[in-house]
Parts: sequence; structure tokens; C-alpha cells
Amino acid sequence: MYRKEVQQIFDRYTKNNVRRLKKDDAVSMLKTEFNFTDEQASCMFSMFDKDKNDVMSIWEFQQFYTCVGNRSSILTLH
Repeated sequence: MYRKEVQQIFDRYTKNNVRRLKKDDAVSMLKTEFNFTDEQASCMFSMFDKDKNDVMSIWEFQQFYTCVGNRSSILTLH
């Protein structure tokens, strides 16, 4: 569905073709790409880090993007 968009965004933050982002890098990406605050980005990371390994895989990011995507501006996180 959004595969090309997802890949383009994710690839901006990965190095050496590794398809995973450490938590700090993933939170930074979420803040930059989706205009989240620190708290919002951390919350989104925690929700979509399905295996709780403090790493966001391309698959986990795909899940985030499918659920939230460019609708992030209308989210209210408490």
C-alpha cells in the first residue's frame, strides 16, 4: 500500500542497508518526519516496538505507518 513511501522515509535514517533503527534514532525519525514531541514519539515507539527489543524494524515501522501514517497531526496522545 504505502511500501515505497515507508521505505523512502525509513532509508533516510538507516546506515549500511540495515533495516533496523535503534530507539534513539527511531524516536528522532518520528519527531522529524511526523512532528511529534519527545513524549509522543517515545509513546509511538513503545506502541509499535512489538518485540520490545528497543529497535524499530522496517516491519514495525510499516505497521506504524499503516496505522498512523500522515494522519499523525490529528493524534492526541495522553
